[in-house]
Order: sequence, then structure tokens, then C-alpha cells
Amino acid sequence: MRALANWRFSRPWIQQSFSFIFGSRLDRFDSWSRTLRRTNGTNPNFTNAANLIRERRYWNQAGQKLGEPPQIPGVTLDYLATAISHQRKNLDYAQLASTSRFFHDRLAVMFGARRDDVTNSQQTTSGIPAAATTGLPQLGAVITPPGGSAPAPVVGAKSVGRFDPVSRNIGSVYFIRPWIGVFANYSETFAAPNNGANLIDGGAPDISQSKGKDFGVKLELFEGRVAGSLSYYTSRQVKLLINGTRTTEINRIWNNLNRVDLASLSYRDTQDQKGDGYEMDLTANPTRSLRLTFNLALPKTAAVNLEPGLLGYVAENIAAWQAGAAGSNNPNQVNNDLTTIRNYIASLTPGTPLNNTFQYTSNVYVTYTVPSGPLRTVAFGVGANIRGRSKIASVLNNAYEYRYADNYHVVAAHATYRYRFSKNLNARFQLNISNVLDRDKLIYNTYSTYRVGGLAANPQNQVPGTIRMPEPRKFTLSSTFEF
Repeated sequence: MRALANWRFSRPWIQQSFSFIFGSRLDRFDSWSRTLRRTNGTNPNFTNAANLIRERRYWNQAGQKLGEPPQIPGVTLDYLATAISHQRKNLDYAQLASTSRFFHDRLAVMFGARRDDVTNSQQTTSGIPAAATTGLPQLGAVITPPGGSAPAPVVGAKSVGRFDPVSRNIGSVYFIRPWIGVFANYSETFAAPNNGANLIDGGAPDISQSKGKDFGVKLELFEGRVAGSLSYYTSRQVKLLINGTRTTEINRIWNNLNRVDLASLSYRDTQDQKGDGYEMDLTANPTRSLRLTFNLALPKTAAVNLEPGLLGYVAENIAAWQAGAAGSNNPNQVNNDLTTIRNYIASLTPGTPLNNTFQYTSNVYVTYTVPSGPLRTVAFGVGANIRGRSKIASVLNNAYEYRYADNYHVVAAHATYRYRFSKNLNARFQLNISNVLDRDKLIYNTYSTYRVGGLAANPQNQVPGTIRMPEPRKFTLSSTFEF
């Protein structure tokens, strides 16, 4: 629900507008994961291997839908919950926005302030012990119980977080001459935590807050046929929630050290980051039939405070891991996991660029509209999304020497046809083609480490890890009718 009130007035020296906005929003999120299990087996624990049901699939059967549960004499099957999560988020807000124009619109000043009241309650099965007999998940939360000193999993509990941030923004544009203007902006924003695991210490996540500034120049040349802007920006974000990392290695270490009670780690972490860069936008209309758009961004990012939860957890436990490695169930595996964790932490060195930061990004597009003749309602366009190399890892033992993914580009095109059926009915038909050249270049996301034979005595090797590819060539036909 939202309510808006606006008050505008004009004087010889100012044109003013005030807007008052009040609102309330309720978000509900519910998630269930279910797995087929045997429910009348001799073992009452439904997660026991004897109660699992598997269906054999061959390579050439990929994409076939799973059928109905098999009918097995004497066997009862059912889909049982393996993970459950419920979240309720209430957000009430009040906002004031002001726009002031001076000197016959040569100077515009915008100001805004907003107060939010957020209540976030959550129940989940993550981090909560399963039922002792059936092995089924139990709803609860990791909280600090009354009279307790540390967070602990409590069946039936709810994790509740309350936040009341205030966000402000202000900006102005001043045209020195009709064809050139300067602008400056400052803004604040926040993001409340979504549904998910708690922090690694069991605490509920806090809100993430951001601040940004940008300054630049606006240009309009040749009677508006060329328009563009050049800007510089800085930004900083704190307590950005991210998925917890290295849980596979940590849980495997605890298992190999016979600490099964600690081997179910699932958490979220945070990171602080800052960035700055330059951006340029250009739109040109050399003729009434030809339109060109181009933009270029040169971003820079830096790690400020990455994954403090993981760093603290590793610092607290690494001595025990190292001491217990030799007597563990699999010493080589423990040592390999420790090496993987150390290398990952080395990549979080403050001051290093954030992974997946491009050296540059650019987009260019040209559209031609047929000016006359039988095809005068037809337009064609073609362009490209261009991405420079992106930093995806650091060299082993040198956090400030980087490894990059290759640069790449993807071509897009479109064709538009307009037709007038009658005086009151106009239609537009458009065909969009993405990845026109059907490029399937492999784009690496990470670098991984391994030792030949998995032996700790062998040196580490660093090779490209996970990959992604551009979407295959895709055709999209759309139509718009105006009455």
C-alpha cells in the first residue's frame, strides 16, 4: 500500500515541487524441498540409505521428465521434506522528495530523505538438528536463548531482526550555457536481509548500506543532434550479504577429524567494498534516419573488508585443524583442504580488485529507419556488448598479481515494422536477435588449484576453473498494439 501527496507552486524566481510518500509492504517467502523416500522400511530414519530411492538415467535420456513414483510391492513411497524455510518481512516507510528549479530551468536541485522501519522474522531448517528418530528436518532458528551468552540452534524459535535506517540523497544540474551543463549527486540506500542462513557465529544478518557520489558534464551539440555525458563516480557498500564460502572444505576437515558434530556448517558472510570509475554516454543522430548510441565504463573496485566471518572462524580453528591433520582419517585430504582455504583467504587481501571486475565495459548500437518508399515503416539495428578482461583470481602466493578471463563481445540485432490497421489501431512488430554470431566462447569464472595425485608432497598447480558461456543465438518476436 502506498499514499502520495504532492504540492507544487511557482514564483518568479523558483518553481517548486514537494512530494510526500508513505507506504507499507509485507513480503512472504516460503520454501520447501522434498525428496522421494521409503516410509515403511525397517529403519525409522527416513534419511538412511536403505530408504533412499534412485532412478537410473542414461546419457541419451537427458531432458526426459521423471515419471510417477515406482510401484514396488510391499514398499510405500512418499515425498518428504528435506529443507524448509519461512520468512516474513514488514517494511513501513515515509519519504520526502523536493525538486527546485531556478533561473528559467538552468539550475535544478533535487533533495530526498526516507525513513524505513523493517522487521524481518525467519524460521529455517538450516543449522537446526534433525529429528533424532526420523531424521526429518525441524524448523527453528539459531538465536541466543534467554540467559545464554552465545547463539545456539533452538527448535521452534524464530530469528527476528529490526532495522530503522534513514537514507538521504541530493543532486543538482546547472546549465552554464544551453549546450553545456554540470551535475553532482550524493545518494544513500540500504538492503534488508533476504531469507537464508544466519552468519557463521549464528547471529542474524544486519542490513547492508551504501553511499555514492558522482560528478560530471552534460553536452547537447548541433541543435540536439549529439548529446552525451561524462561522469566520475565513487561508491562504498558495507555488510553486503554473500553466500558462505569454503563450506565443502571446512565440513570435510571436521569429518576427517571425527568431529561430525561440527561438519554441517551452512552460513552467510558479509563483505565491504568500494569502487570508482569513469562513464561516458553518447547519442548521435547524424540524420533523421540514423541513430547511434555508445557508452563506455572504466570501473575500479577494491576489497575493504571481505568475509570477516570466514576469517574469524578459520583463525579460531586452524590450529586444531593443523594439529589433527596427521592423525585424521585422510591426512592428504585435510592438507589439501587447508591449502585451498589458505589460497582463498589470500585472494581476499584488502586493496585487491574484486573478482569479476572488468577492465572496461562498452555497448554500441546503430539503428537505421528507412525514410521513404514502401519500406518507410521499417527500421533495422545492430550493435554489440563488449567486455574487457576481468580479474578472476590472484596468483598463488602473490595476492597482488592477478589472473584474468579473456575479453569478449556479443552481437545483437533487431528489425521493426510498423503498420496502421485503421485510424484507431496501430501495430508494431519487432524481431530481436541476441548473440547473432552464435558465439560459444568459454569464459572462465575462477582458477582452481590441485596437486598431482592429490599428494601434499607435490607442488600446487593453478588452472582455470568454472566456466560460463553466452546464451545461444535467440530470436524473440514481439508485437505492440495501440488503440
